[in-house]
Amino acid sequence: MTHLPHMSEQTHPQAAQEHLDLRDILQLLRRQLRLILLVTALVIGAAVLYLVSVTPVYTARSLIMVDPTQQNLLESDDTLRRTPMIDNARVDSEVEILRAPATTLAVIQDANLVTDDEFGPSLGFVDELRLRMGIGEYTPPSGSALLQSVRQSLQNATTIRRIGLTHLISIDVTSSDPQKAAFLANLTAQSYIDAQVATKIGASQSARDILSRQVEAGRVAVAASDEALNDFIDASLEELARQGGNPNLAVLQNEINNLRSELTNSELRLATATTALQTRDFIALAETLADEALRDLAAEQAEITRQLEEASAGGLVFFDLQNALAEVDARIEERAGPQLAAITQDVAQITSETENLRATLRENLVSSDLPSDVLARIFELQQAASITRSQYQTLLAQFGEIETRAALQVADSRIVSPALPPNAPSAPNKRLILAIAAMLGLGLGLGLAVLNETYIGGLTNPDQLRMVTSHMAASVIPRLDEKDSKIMVDQIIDNPLSIYSESIRKLRAAIELQRRSTSGEAGASPEGHVIMVTSTLPAEGKTTLALSLARIYAATGKATLLIDADLRKPSVAAYLDQAPKKGLLTYLDPAQSNDTIAEPVAEPQLNLLKDKKSPLRILPGADRPQIATDQLISSLEFENLLKQARSLFEIVIIDTSPVLPVVDARYIAPQVDMIVMPVKWATTRLTDFRSAYSILMQATGGAVPIVTALNLSEAKQGVYGYGYGYGGPYGSQA
Repeated sequence: MTHLPHMSEQTHPQAAQEHLDLRDILQLLRRQLRLILLVTALVIGAAVLYLVSVTPVYTARSLIMVDPTQQNLLESDDTLRRTPMIDNARVDSEVEILRAPATTLAVIQDANLVTDDEFGPSLGFVDELRLRMGIGEYTPPSGSALLQSVRQSLQNATTIRRIGLTHLISIDVTSSDPQKAAFLANLTAQSYIDAQVATKIGASQSARDILSRQVEAGRVAVAASDEALNDFIDASLEELARQGGNPNLAVLQNEINNLRSELTNSELRLATATTALQTRDFIALAETLADEALRDLAAEQAEITRQLEEASAGGLVFFDLQNALAEVDARIEERAGPQLAAITQDVAQITSETENLRATLRENLVSSDLPSDVLARIFELQQAASITRSQYQTLLAQFGEIETRAALQVADSRIVSPALPPNAPSAPNKRLILAIAAMLGLGLGLGLAVLNETYIGGLTNPDQLRMVTSHMAASVIPRLDEKDSKIMVDQIIDNPLSIYSESIRKLRAAIELQRRSTSGEAGASPEGHVIMVTSTLPAEGKTTLALSLARIYAATGKATLLIDADLRKPSVAAYLDQAPKKGLLTYLDPAQSNDTIAEPVAEPQLNLLKDKKSPLRILPGADRPQIATDQLISSLEFENLLKQARSLFEIVIIDTSPVLPVVDARYIAPQVDMIVMPVKWATTRLTDFRSAYSILMQATGGAVPIVTALNLSEAKQGVYGYGYGYGGPYGSQA
């Protein structure tokens, strides 16, 4: 009983390669060059179509420099209070402000982008497809949805980023119109700067409003403090004069009272006259000012007014009276103006004199010999008034400063490089897209080439077999025009100089060369040489090749036996148009005859078939077995059969079943001297062949040489060298 070699046994140098060398890669590229070029051309063509159909866009850039010092024209530089970390945070904050929706909305409003063809609402691809198919209706967005859509479009077209760690911020706007791109970039920058100034002014105005309320409260406090001191002095003046022994105090107080009375009369007269002038009560104005000329003008004005009321509107007299009335009004205002100014000046003068007298009165009080508690009270009221007045003056100064600051605010940022309309589109980048398309197409082509070489397409070149076996295919056997395989086999005898016959002889020469190199002798062998013919998968021309090779050997005068060991599907007898009743199964199945092979002269006892076209003997596989074929192939009977065949024949060729579908060939392989594997052109995949080859190498431990042949090739004659000079019989006359 023959057993399979263990997997750990040392393999033959002919074992399958584990990697590809440079030559294999170059050969693969050469074989798949058309596919690679086609895929690359298709990808580049698609890129060209895209470049032709896409609308080019332009990008304009505006540069803004941020000054982190927060400029204020009324304050000194605060550089000493700044740090790089604070500056960086400030610049990053300005970038986020530029990206904020408020800036985008300001640009949309200033540029009226809601009605713009590019950024406004447009019909999308899906909506357009639905309309063309008559599915639904398109309703354009409105209100907040419309504004949101435009804002999103503008934000998608705008890129705002800080340039490195500098204080520069770039604003890039992309548009199909270069002029519009530059306009929007500059408008975005200007809107941001305007908003920055408006924010600073708003902050100053808010502070001003707060200070305004504090100033008013301070003014009231100053008046109240002065009034408290004056009330204390007025209420206690007689007692203070008596206690202090200073008669001037009473005199000063009388003068103050007189001035206050005069001030009250002047203020009342000024208020009455001002009210009369504002209400055009010129008679009351004349009486208040006691001016005869004003009385005459007031009487004249009243008469003109009466006549104007009686005159018909629109007439010439009406217009004359209107002009006369305006002239009188002007003369009254001209006459009353200086008098009102004089009264106002008197009020101011009396007020000043009153304050001076009060100051003198306070000095006299302080210098008088008053009780300590009275002096303390006076000093307390004076100090309170002084403090209140000082605070009020500080508030007034701050209020004036903040008023000036609000008018002098400048932006912390400025445009250092306004955007200009770009001359060339920023997208699509034709060179880059074509370069990427070329690399992508080449990569995709290479991937498909490897995929086609390994998994999809069949083997079509002898070099592909070398990638697995480390040796070129021994022969490339062509497919003849004839559809019947019997005719191809008959070519060996009927047309010995045909291309097909020559390819079989080439395979036989490779087998003989391999046989001599492995035997170590000059071709001689004490017993017959057993050659197994198998394939990766069914329908690869295995049986046709086995019969052709057997006929070639028989035609050379060697005693040749062909054993049809494909027990599951025997077909050699069918090629010979014979129907034997007994065959290989007769010797292997214990339930049938135990006949053994005798000498070739005793043919009736051998149950061997004779080839009608050659001296070849055939042991057919006539019947189908009823038990597992691997039991028959691995039996002692089959081993004895091979021993007898070796002793009686020089060449024994065994046609076995394919390697991948069934296991029969794995049991026969260790018992033969050589294995021939035909590979069907453009059908057998590289991965399948690699698997079958690996199985045979494991089964034989690498001790049995394997010769491959590219079978049933449809390539043009001469492609692999076998068609040289074989248009007709070699040496024949054309």
